[in-house]
Amino acid sequence: MLYRLDPDVLRARFATHRPVTLPLPVQTRALASVALILCHTPQQTHLCMIRRTTREDDRWSGHMALPGGRASEQDADSVAVAVRETHEEVGLLLDSQLACIGQLDQLQLRNHGDARQGVLHAHVFSMEAPRLPPLTPEPREVAEAYWVGLEELYHPDAATLYSLPLPDASPMHFPAIQYGEHVVWGLTYKLLYNFSQVIDTPLPLPPQQP
Repeated sequence: MLYRLDPDVLRARFATHRPVTLPLPVQTRALASVALILCHTPQQTHLCMIRRTTREDDRWSGHMALPGGRASEQDADSVAVAVRETHEEVGLLLDSQLACIGQLDQLQLRNHGDARQGVLHAHVFSMEAPRLPPLTPEPREVAEAYWVGLEELYHPDAATLYSLPLPDASPMHFPAIQYGEHVVWGLTYKLLYNFSQVIDTPLPLPPQQP
């Protein structure tokens, strides 16, 4: 069954949503933003997702994610970071004034190798179009870019567990979403879970932890 959100209802939901906020980091590079982009065609609603390239210098190498990245000194605010990074990573131009309808809860980022803690902002963008706009992955950072139909994310069979191997210990298990051969987990899953709370449409429950 095709799954289409009503753009007006979606905007109204976020108009009253008050996201959890965290103290801003002292260093600009400790601030990151992602864009949760929804495109409503006449048939259904799709979400823009990426699969990151496999790189040794990327702690989220190969993961499924939302377009986004670290702030730079030139970015006016966290929305500008999401807009810039989306254009760089998938070639999609967002109108930060008209398309951005709200923000999800901010999440803490823990940087390996030092005591700094970053903050992740997630801005929600909504657009209507007769067809899905093309996505052009930037190959150094993005292996693949997708428009994922919401019915695929909310299908009961998509709920799963991700097992994270640990040295000298039993693996840790995290709720996740299966998308084809890939798994959405971690920070991205937390953002999708928060989004599902705002729109009052719960994600399917994963199986019990083994």
